[in-house]
Amino acid sequence: MKRKERLPFWLALAIIALVLAATLIYYINVLSNNFRKEVLQSLTEVSRQGVNAVQTEINGKMDLLIDLALVLDVDLKAEPEELIKQLQTELSPVAENNGFISMGVVLPDGTAYATNGQTYYAGKQKFFLEAMDGETLISGRILVDEEEEQYVNLYCTPILNKGTGEPEAVLFATYRTEKFRSMMEITSFDGEGYSYMVEKDGDVVIDSSHETSFVDMENVFRSMLNADDRNVECTKQLAHYMGNGESGSVIFRNKIDKYMYCIPVGINDWYLLTVVPVRIANYQFNVVVAGTAILVMILFILYVIVIWYIFKQHKKKQEELMTLAYVDPITGGHTLAKFQELYEETLKEYPDMKFAILNMDLNRFKMINDLYGYEEGDRILQNMDILWRKMFRQYEYCGHRTADRFVVLLTYDEREELEERIRTYRKRLQEMAKGRYKLSLRVGIYEIQEAREDFSTAFSRAMMAFTAAKNKGKHFFAFFDSEMEEKLVWEKYVEDYFQTALENHEFVVYYQAKIDAETGEISGAEALVRWIQADGTVISPKQFISVLESNGYIAELDRYMFREVCLHQKKW
Repeated sequence: MKRKERLPFWLALAIIALVLAATLIYYINVLSNNFRKEVLQSLTEVSRQGVNAVQTEINGKMDLLIDLALVLDVDLKAEPEELIKQLQTELSPVAENNGFISMGVVLPDGTAYATNGQTYYAGKQKFFLEAMDGETLISGRILVDEEEEQYVNLYCTPILNKGTGEPEAVLFATYRTEKFRSMMEITSFDGEGYSYMVEKDGDVVIDSSHETSFVDMENVFRSMLNADDRNVECTKQLAHYMGNGESGSVIFRNKIDKYMYCIPVGINDWYLLTVVPVRIANYQFNVVVAGTAILVMILFILYVIVIWYIFKQHKKKQEELMTLAYVDPITGGHTLAKFQELYEETLKEYPDMKFAILNMDLNRFKMINDLYGYEEGDRILQNMDILWRKMFRQYEYCGHRTADRFVVLLTYDEREELEERIRTYRKRLQEMAKGRYKLSLRVGIYEIQEAREDFSTAFSRAMMAFTAAKNKGKHFFAFFDSEMEEKLVWEKYVEDYFQTALENHEFVVYYQAKIDAETGEISGAEALVRWIQADGTVISPKQFISVLESNGYIAELDRYMFREVCLHQKKW
């Protein structure tokens, strides 16, 4: 079985990469939010400038019309030709100086007379009706030349009767819609920005002549939806802003992604829509991100170099430590630590196979060292390891514990098979001695019961069997059995419960009289210990004395007994 290779370098590199990536993502996210705020702030400022320019222009011309309506000196009851002449005399210079196409009046019957000599009916026009109700206003765009696609806007204000103060006519001025575009030109964003003026329902008041704007736009919502199917949500959001009289921005797509910022103009429920391509608005952001990415890449490369160097040094040290931990300096084989690791991996990977663990050593190995020297002793240990490796099947391992002690993992089908292999091993080991000395083994065997049985339990049980093998003379190996298990459980119980038993005074002193052989009289008494538990159970000394002697607690029991006897004597 191959030990799974660990990749601390790549793991460390991956962690650093993840940390840098997370930091970069967080930084870009914060940077993006800040830049977005700056972009929106720029759009807001530009839009406000456009709105102020439009408001100034419109309000200035409205004020002009209001003033003219107060001082206009024409006879509204004159004949049409005469009325037109008077209007031309009074208003033509004003129209020329203020950029109007023409100016004129609409009489109560709806007939309009203009300075350009035209006469037409405007009685049903919205602007006429609202002006006759006393409002000063500007109309939406009106198509006046379909072939040339020329649009105009009308400024209107009521002419009040000097006696009654009631509207008796409407003063109007015609203004070319294209002239509004120059007021809405965006001077920033490298000339890539442009604007629309639309009504609340999205109908166009002033469109844009920019080469990337919507072509033949009649309604901004329809144009957005026709431009790209992905504009559904942003169209809804824009309609929400405009429906609630709010300012706000959306990102829509018209071949490329673009920002659109809407802001109410404050006139006729009109909105100024400022449009800028995202790539232009985010240019500075992209420059910063690119610079940051390059810096992070450089730092990452430096980190890789540093980590690689540290890894090489660490790997070198680790290999040295692994050699110390896993390669036995005497046998050149596995250490106990390596054996334990192989044991756990093998049992986990092959739960259906039968395994046995062996604890073994040589009898009188110290004597061999003393008689033949430590070099010969080391050679014997090397031969013990080599011999096992020659006899091993797949998934079998050997580990050198200490001195002449080894631990072995074997596979088997029947117990007899294990016994035969152990005898064969002893025979071949003796043959390697070439008759110079006799080598005898002691082997404790535990047949592993469960694939998940931990190493310490299996090792301890093999050690118990090893101890039993020592005590059986000519039988050099022994298997762990249930009696050993019971003994182990009992020893564990005595060890765990001993202190509690002392505190509860469950150890009771019994006195056995000593008789003088000459006089036949009692000359003293021997203090004997009995363990009487709280439920009345009496535990014989032979059941716990040997356990306490093996674990070192017997001295504490001796002190307890001495103290108890002294207390009895004092009481007597």
